[in-house]
Amino acid sequence: MIVLQIVLALILVPIAQGPLAIWQSWGGPNIIIVVTWLIVWLSDREHGLYWAVIAGLLLDLLGFTVFGLWTATLVGLVLLIDYLKMRFFEASSVIQAVFVLMLALVVQEVIFYLASLQINSYYALISIASSAILGAILYYLLAVRMRLFLRWAGRWLA
Repeated sequence: MIVLQIVLALILVPIAQGPLAIWQSWGGPNIIIVVTWLIVWLSDREHGLYWAVIAGLLLDLLGFTVFGLWTATLVGLVLLIDYLKMRFFEASSVIQAVFVLMLALVVQEVIFYLASLQINSYYALISIASSAILGAILYYLLAVRMRLFLRWAGRWLA
């Protein structure tokens, strides 16, 4: 699974920092946060932390933010998502999962605002909404259609 996460990070991070960076600055979905949420929500904290460190270090190396900001943000989001999943959302629905994704996106926007003191609230809201739509589509495809909840709480979601 770690090798798969490394390959996924090596594919998604350059795409997110390259061609999709302009689209994301206009309010496009944040695919790194969506993939982080999917990994934690559909598997466990351990795989999410591996992904957060791998993707965070790659984003820190390729991005123009303070070094360590992406890694710390992704690790914090993994811990937040896992806490909410285990504490409050024992049997999840699409609405609960997308709510946690939107909360993670808001936390990421706040962290990056505090680091740079710059935010465009209009584009941030569009980015959160488009990421939530992308997350709902991916959640439906992976969790409902491919039945990836077999390991989570021993229950099927349909």
